[in-house]
Amino acid sequence: MDRGCRRPGAELVVFRRPPSGLRQPLKEIAEPLDGWFAQQVEKIAEEHGVVVVVGMFTPASPVKKELSASPTPCSSATVSS
Repeated sequence: MDRGCRRPGAELVVFRRPPSGLRQPLKEIAEPLDGWFAQQVEKIAEEHGVVVVVGMFTPASPVKKELSASPTPCSSATVSS
């Protein structure tokens, strides 16, 4: 973290969005929440005594696709209180 980011008395540093200009597919740069990127952010936050809020991309959960011969119609449900 650039030392200029932290102002005297600051307790929170917020990065509004992940780095822009990404040229790689997200699948290639996604990391688990305990991956290298998150560990480095945690280390830097501890060194500077601040809480850091930063966006990151995590791997998606596997998606199971089921094929059917005909689409399943949507049904509406009534919820009573």
